Amino acid sequence: MANETTDSALRLTFSYNREGVTLDSIRSLEGMPTPESDPIEHDPEAGFWYELRDVDNTTLYRQVLHNPVRYDAEIYLEDEETIVRQVFADYADTFDLLVPALATATQIALFSSPLNPETLGEAATQLATFSLTNGGVA
Repeated sequence: MANETTDSALRLTFSYNREGVTLDSIRSLEGMPTPESDPIEHDPEAGFWYELRDVDNTTLYRQVLHNPVRYDAEIYLEDEETIVRQVFADYADTFDLLVPALATATQIALFSSPLNPETLGEAATQLATFSLTNGGVA
């Protein structure tokens, strides 16, 4: 199942803030290919990815991405030569994921390393899960 491909995709639009992540909309896109799945079986790892799962919670597809949740930025100090990473006191934004429209996928799970520069390299844990069939309600 890990190599299951389709020529249809779903555009999932999420919003986030310090409180968490919300799935705001799901839009079908015909004729939009998506990459093959990254390996389903893996050791604990840092980073960000999503998994499409079926009704039995079996992972059907996995895609590793750059973390779309922006919680910090590189800031130039007054001397304009030193760059530091500054964590925002409050943050909120949106992001889209283009995922394959698999007939048996009923949910999406988002995984992320801790959103903190000091713990950036720690293993990712499940950030949130959303239904693909009930308008995003898990």
